[in-house]
Amino acid sequence: MRQWLGNLLAGLVGLTLLGGGASAQDAGGGGATRFILAASWQPAFCATNRQKAECRSQTEDRFDARNFSLHGLWPMRKDYCGIDAGIREADKEGQWESLPTVQISEGTRLELEKVMPGTQSSLDRHEWVKHGSCTGLSADDYFRLSVELLDELNGSAVQALFAANIGKPLDEATIKRAFDESFGKGGG
Repeated sequence: MRQWLGNLLAGLVGLTLLGGGASAQDAGGGGATRFILAASWQPAFCATNRQKAECRSQTEDRFDARNFSLHGLWPMRKDYCGIDAGIREADKEGQWESLPTVQISEGTRLELEKVMPGTQSSLDRHEWVKHGSCTGLSADDYFRLSVELLDELNGSAVQALFAANIGKPLDEATIKRAFDESFGKGGG
């Protein structure tokens, strides 16, 4: 049970502790929009999602085996901006493969496939439709910014802590200290 809890905490850390870390001018000109960088520790995610393509193909030497992987970049309290009702419904029903292909450069696509293994399950399409559409950025700029923020996380003491403790439980206080060390007091 303790191991399962450690894996769960590891899988959720990016979702819960990175909230509020980034802000940008609202596309509508009404002030700042806060974002949540949603990152996953992929081995923990795959422990309970073995049926997903990105989990079936995971190897010990792949990037996401020792680094955080990108789930998405979420503008707080905003989703599905300007998205057709039919596309929105398909997304909510989990029919991500039927969503429109995200229009990004080949370079961005290659980088995204490395850091977002969920592209194998069309996670990129879902993230763009639900969240990226509300940023005021082009799809290419949205995903490049997402990758840049993930790179900061993966270059931090937080990533080092998780990589050094694969298969071991981590407590909340230790994780918060690593965030504070990397991103300043209150970062965790």
